Amino acid sequence: GQGVQLEGASINKCYSKMNIKVEVTNSNKIDASGIWGGSADLIKNCYFNGKIDVTSLSDVSKSVNGIGNAEEIENCYNAGTLIVRTEDTIEGIGAYISGIGGANSNISNCYNIGTIESFNPANHVGGITANLQNSSITNCYNSGKITVEGTHNSYGSLIGTANNSTINNSKWLLNTAPSAIGSLLGTTIDNSERIDTIEEMPSVLEIINGEGVFKEYTNNINNSYPILEWE
Repeated sequence: GQGVQLEGASINKCYSKMNIKVEVTNSNKIDASGIWGGSADLIKNCYFNGKIDVTSLSDVSKSVNGIGNAEEIENCYNAGTLIVRTEDTIEGIGAYISGIGGANSNISNCYNIGTIESFNPANHVGGITANLQNSSITNCYNSGKITVEGTHNSYGSLIGTANNSTINNSKWLLNTAPSAIGSLLGTTIDNSERIDTIEEMPSVLEIINGEGVFKEYTNNINNSYPILEWE
């Protein structure tokens, strides 16, 4: 289940508040995203403020993202809740859970404030991305709490695993995870910074509104998080 699933496209100025529940009893791969499933060229100016709840009886391949998979992801935020669990405790294929997007994405000006819970034999979890490969994140922030239980875990407040990648001017809140990056591989440049209190973190709107398409909304709709100008 996901908002939309197509290949090779650009998505701009959209949002989802869906509650997505996936229960899998066979060996099929799970691919669930709040905005976009499959692979896109560009996702920008989007947000997810719903819930994705995935349960599988056996340890199958899982990819769960607050926003989605794309070559470029810009000016997006996730305020939703992601919960992924496997009932079988025998280690097998890992679960990849990202507050924003999947592997091989260049991600900029994005913010995760949503909570992530992953209960699987092998967990790869990041507030921004679970698996950054030959890519970069720039000016990204995470203040969402990450909870992980499993035999083998690679999780970080910003990135689960980073391989031959670059982290530029990105910040994470203390106690959301033990570190910014769960595992560093290859030649990875880490220019991230830990922030000790939520008061020191910038607002979501400051980070994502580079194109001026979002606005503050304080009438207790969307939990007072930014909405798109056209809403």
